[in-house]
Amino acid sequence: MLKKILCAAVLLILPVFARAQLIYQPKYVPNQSLQQYFQNEDQRLKRSVIYVFYNGTPCYECQQTMDLINQIYHKYYTGLYDLHFVNYETDTEYDYMQAYKLTEPLSLVMVRVSDGAMFGAKKLTDLQNRISDPISFSDYLTDQINSFLGNG
Repeated sequence: MLKKILCAAVLLILPVFARAQLIYQPKYVPNQSLQQYFQNEDQRLKRSVIYVFYNGTPCYECQQTMDLINQIYHKYYTGLYDLHFVNYETDTEYDYMQAYKLTEPLSLVMVRVSDGAMFGAKKLTDLQNRISDPISFSDYLTDQINSFLGNG
């Protein structure tokens, strides 16, 4: 019975370590592959990360949503968290689709980091359908970020 409990605990912990390897640092240059980036940078996480994942053919609302997310980030969170926009269909270095169960044209994933270790992730979906009211969208997104990552 104890062996079964230990095996179950190991199986629950392994995905956390596997996902921790997916994170890259804030100095990522879009023209540089993630493999090149990792060869040049310390891979220890420095702060929490906000990923915006989109597919290869983002919808019109998706692009508007990404622009608004970028504006919100720069207004409230620059220097507190890292922000990365990733086309999860063309990135061949990591299997983001599997790691974060990405199926929609646009998803935002927040990864909480403390002392270089990942302490959880939260995914927001269907954001492109909230863009019709930018003020409400901004309130919703900042509330989600503040409640999961903290507000500094």
